[in-house]
Amino acid sequence: MANMFPNASGVSVYNSTLNAVAGHQLIINPQPPKHQPAKMVLKPSSSGLFTGQQVHLDKLKHHFSIQNGNGISPRRSFLIYGLGGVGKTQIALKFAEEVSSQYTNIFWVDATNEDTIIASLKGIASAPEAKKDDVDETPEAVLYWIASLSKEWLLIFDNADGEPNMIEEYLPSNSTGDILITSRNPNMRALTTNKNSIELDGMTTEDAIALLLKRSDLEEGITKPIQEAAERIITALFCLPLAVDQAGAFITSGLCSIYDYLDLYSELRKELMDHPSFRGASNYEQTVYGTWELSYKKIECKAVDQSKPREAQAAQTAILTHQIMAFFHHENIMEDIFFRATEQYIGTDLEEMDSRGLPLAIFLLDEQQLPITDGKCNKLIFWSGIQVLLSFSLIKKGFLNGIYGIHPMVHTWCRDRMTKYEREKASFLAMFLLGYSVRHSDDISNYIFNHALAIHIKMNQQYLVDIFKNRAYYDDIYVHFAIVLSENGNWTEAEKLQVEVMEKRQQLLGPAHPDTLTSIANLAATYSNQGNWNEAEKLEVEKTQQLLGPAHPDTLTSMENLAQTYLNQEKWTEAKILLVKVARKREIKLSLDHCLHIFDIELVPS
Repeated sequence: MANMFPNASGVSVYNSTLNAVAGHQLIINPQPPKHQPAKMVLKPSSSGLFTGQQVHLDKLKHHFSIQNGNGISPRRSFLIYGLGGVGKTQIALKFAEEVSSQYTNIFWVDATNEDTIIASLKGIASAPEAKKDDVDETPEAVLYWIASLSKEWLLIFDNADGEPNMIEEYLPSNSTGDILITSRNPNMRALTTNKNSIELDGMTTEDAIALLLKRSDLEEGITKPIQEAAERIITALFCLPLAVDQAGAFITSGLCSIYDYLDLYSELRKELMDHPSFRGASNYEQTVYGTWELSYKKIECKAVDQSKPREAQAAQTAILTHQIMAFFHHENIMEDIFFRATEQYIGTDLEEMDSRGLPLAIFLLDEQQLPITDGKCNKLIFWSGIQVLLSFSLIKKGFLNGIYGIHPMVHTWCRDRMTKYEREKASFLAMFLLGYSVRHSDDISNYIFNHALAIHIKMNQQYLVDIFKNRAYYDDIYVHFAIVLSENGNWTEAEKLQVEVMEKRQQLLGPAHPDTLTSIANLAATYSNQGNWNEAEKLEVEKTQQLLGPAHPDTLTSMENLAQTYLNQEKWTEAKILLVKVARKREIKLSLDHCLHIFDIELVPS
């Protein structure tokens, strides 16, 4: 038996039925559901490497503490939810072990789907105490029996990633007993309330280091270099328990040392996170990437199920939205990026845009990839996709409505799993949405939006460089990006974009075209904001020359202003050259000294 179930504890065999001592746990599935092989259902033990998480364990113990010794307490329910691989099941297992003396019966139900719930409940019917009471092997009979128990019991629904109504259907009908649920779906809070829930996001730094060192078999003789290497690794893995556990397994295997792991991770991240040989010491059935891939596979199945068109559309929207978000920054993703861009696209006169003769991203956009119905922005389409992603904890809500975030490792995994074509499509759509969400307005709300948008633009530009080694030029996107970066004081980044806009417009439209002159003025303003007065005034001279001609009085005045700037900076040679040009344009055939006298400028020789 020990060889069959190395992590099982307190189990015995009676008449070929696997039982737990003291009537504590789950048993066997004598009649499995159709299309499923026969299997035993037993409560697993927590990992021997379980580390930390004391804050969460204490919260659970406080919530489920017995109020008094007189009879059964009113029912208490609690939810542990979060991303796959974040440690929900292990915390529930550890809690069940530490409070085993508090309950006469602890029942563990695999709530992955309805079939596994039914199989687990049938297994409970094989427990000695249930057999003694002649409990039928039906879910209804088992639930009725559990509800009738006269002493404290705890019913744990593990991996309840479906919808709350499915779990609610299998709750005992009375109001006693305790319920603990683990799920990726935060909507399960409908069964427990927000207050009675824990959202797991990762371990503490101290716990993550301890787990890595324990899993790497480096607990003994910890040196400062080992400690520092461990800190770097858990930082790169964002203290995600399964990722830390898997890293330790890799180090223990001898394939690399704790000092080399990060170099290997940077080169072969996808392979390391998805390698089947290192599924973790917690007997977790999936790799880090594999556990999230399970969620994606479920969404993809819904996306092609034409028998449920609304669910299919929501799943399709979820997949595309998540892929687009992978090319933003992982935090503070505003839904208004999608809404504002869609509304601006709908309101754009494409014929007028086409007449400008510039390469524009808007002409390459597939309108069907935007939430548009009957020529209007359909926010319900977007929100339906968001709800799908939230239900698997692939994204999470921010502190403000309409703001979302993605775990950094999920953010990376989403890009890693895409094909080359998908990356190109999603990064282009992300760029388009960012660009077309920008509006020209002095409204304070617009300024706040643009301020939050800057980090997404910067990240998107980095991703585009990685994907498209030779980036295509899109005039509409570059102009909008430059506006946002300028407003946020990112002058260097804005300058690079504006220089390219100016040069492309000069090349495609000519130096005197209004759009070219506008680009010159925008770049000059950026130079001025940087205190680069020379470059700013040079551009102003160039713009005036192109607009009014080289001999126009206003052009000559702007040249005189630039000469004065050179003089103020004691750039005598530049000032002389410019003033000579002004004198010749004015057709004053006098000596340079006389010109300087006319302009009332005292020139000090260099």
